[in-house]
Amino acid sequence: MTLSAEMKKLRESKAFYAAAGAGDLAVEKLREVPEQLRKIEGAKGARRELSGRAQTYAAQLTEKAVEVYGELGARAAEAYEGLAERGKHVVGDHADEEPAMVPSQIEPEATPPTRSTRQTTGAAKTGTARKSS
Repeated sequence: MTLSAEMKKLRESKAFYAAAGAGDLAVEKLREVPEQLRKIEGAKGARRELSGRAQTYAAQLTEKAVEVYGELGARAAEAYEGLAERGKHVVGDHADEEPAMVPSQIEPEATPPTRSTRQTTGAAKTGTARKSS
């Protein structure tokens, strides 16, 4: 078989075209590598910048939280002291007085009668109950 016949046979082979297509795809992807590397390097720089900003922000938030916690604690202490002082005045103003009623003098209120949900009259059973007006 001559070389030209072999070349013609090779060109008609699907495997030959698949190999050529794979080679072309590899070259195409390799040409994209430098641009992808530049993007990655840019992303690393942005990530470093974001990381630094996040750390700064976290430190600021921590500082603010401590400040707010301190303020709230002080306000709670003031409120507690105010309520204690108010209670002192209430108890002090009425310390010499007799209570109006001692718990043993308080009579329980009469409980109202409960209404039964079942009606036992014959009229109610037959459905001819009269309405009261």
